[in-house]
Amino acid sequence: MLKLEKIIDFFIETESLKKTFRYSTCPEYVRDRSADHSWKAAFIALVISEEVKGIDSQRAVQLLLVHDLAESITGDIDAYRIKLGEITKSEKQRTEEDAMASIKEKLPAGSFLYNLWKEYEEGATEESKYARALDKIETLIHLLSVNFASEKDDQRAELVAKYADEAVNAFPPLKPLLEAVKGRIRAMFKEKGFQWKEHYEI
Repeated sequence: MLKLEKIIDFFIETESLKKTFRYSTCPEYVRDRSADHSWKAAFIALVISEEVKGIDSQRAVQLLLVHDLAESITGDIDAYRIKLGEITKSEKQRTEEDAMASIKEKLPAGSFLYNLWKEYEEGATEESKYARALDKIETLIHLLSVNFASEKDDQRAELVAKYADEAVNAFPPLKPLLEAVKGRIRAMFKEKGFQWKEHYEI
């Protein structure tokens, strides 16, 4: 029974992901929540799995479901704050590592969840490269869904336009999907009178 009590406590604690807002530096209409993002990224991985060869889609879905689990403790750290130098990537990684270490010790499945998170963070397996690319692409799809474009902010525009490039270059089969998404972002920039620069293309 003690194990069940710990599991229930953990489920209650991770309810915070439903309340953890992303994009803290953005207008309120842009924001979604960590649970929204993780579910949607996992859903995309499932839907397109038949189009991507040589990937364990179940593993990829698992990786995406836990990739932001640390945020149940740390909250979301906006990528734009890292770009502005308000916090470093290493500080973010250390904070999240500490959070996941505490989760690892908290319940019977802790090591399983920690190992999934670690695999995603290290990005060495094909499934983790696939998941990391979809994590970025889902963010762009969300920004499209709220019709967001930078308000004459060169740094934010650069971040949005190039946001998924590195991750997708590590998993080239997703380039056609990113190119299609970028086509829509380009149109959104044009509609809002914002310049689309040549180096924004993948």
